[in-house]
Amino acid sequence: MAKRYYNLEKETKIFLKRMEETRAVLPDGAGISRVNDYIVKKKGLGLILSTRNKIAQVFRGINTQRIVASSNTILRLNPTWEMVSWVFPSSTPNQRELIVKGNNNLINYEYSLRQSGANFSVSSTTSAGVGINTPNKAMTLNTWQFLRFGRDGLTTNLFLSKNNDTPVTVAQATQTAGSATFSIGDWSETGQPRPGIANVDSTGRWNRLLTVAEYTFLYNSGRGVSFYEILAYQPSLLDGLVSYWQLSEGSGIRYDWWGTNHLTPTSSVLTTSGIIDKFF
Repeated sequence: MAKRYYNLEKETKIFLKRMEETRAVLPDGAGISRVNDYIVKKKGLGLILSTRNKIAQVFRGINTQRIVASSNTILRLNPTWEMVSWVFPSSTPNQRELIVKGNNNLINYEYSLRQSGANFSVSSTTSAGVGINTPNKAMTLNTWQFLRFGRDGLTTNLFLSKNNDTPVTVAQATQTAGSATFSIGDWSETGQPRPGIANVDSTGRWNRLLTVAEYTFLYNSGRGVSFYEILAYQPSLLDGLVSYWQLSEGSGIRYDWWGTNHLTPTSSVLTTSGIIDKFF
C-alpha cells in the first residue's frame, strides 16, 4: 500500500480538536483522567507527530510463556461481551490457547480463542461445565488477521469473525463466570500447557457488541488503528470498554490503556513488528 503524506500541522490541529470534543462528552472520573494523562499531559504534541505503535507480542509455543492479569474480577463474563484482537499465526498447532480466561478445570474454563490446526475457533463452557466450540475459521499463516469473538446475549450465540466476514456461531444458553486467570499466549494451567504460536497485537474487551461502524473502524481496511485514534476519531468505542491492551511495550508490564487490568509476563515474551503502520 502506498504511503499517504499529510500536512502534519493541519492534522495535529484536527486531532487536538477531536480530542477536546471527546473530553467534553466523557463523564468525570477515569475517562477524563485517561484522555488527559495519555494524550495531553504525558505525551503531548510529540506523540501526535510520532509514528504509531509498531510493536507486537511474540508467542512461540514455549510453556508458561504468557502475559496475565493480576485481577480478573472485571474480566468475568457478562451475558453479552465482545473482544477484538490482531493475530499473526506462524504455525498450525493443535489445540493451543491464544487468548483465554480459564484453565484445564472446565468449571473455570470461561472462554478461549484457540489455534486448532489450520483454524481458529472459540471455546467456552456451560454452567454445567460442558465445553462447546464455534465452527472453525481458516487461518492464514504469516498474515495479520483481525479477529472478533464473544457472546450475543440476545441470541445466546458464541461467535467468531475474521477480517469482518460473516461470523460463525454456536448456541450457548449459559456461561460460567469463574475465577480463572485471564492471559494472552497460554492458559494458566502450567501442568497442561497449550501455548499459542502467533504474534498478538492490539486487543480489546467490551461488555457489549460493537456496531458495524465501530468494528469497521477498528479493522481499517486491514491496517488497524492506535488507541489514540480511537479516542480522537471513534469515541463511541469507549462505551462499554473494559480493557484495551495496545501491547506496545517491549518489556515489563503490558498496560491496559483504558482500565486497570494490566498484564504481567510470567516469562520472557519477545516483541516484533505489529499491525500498526504510521499514526497519520
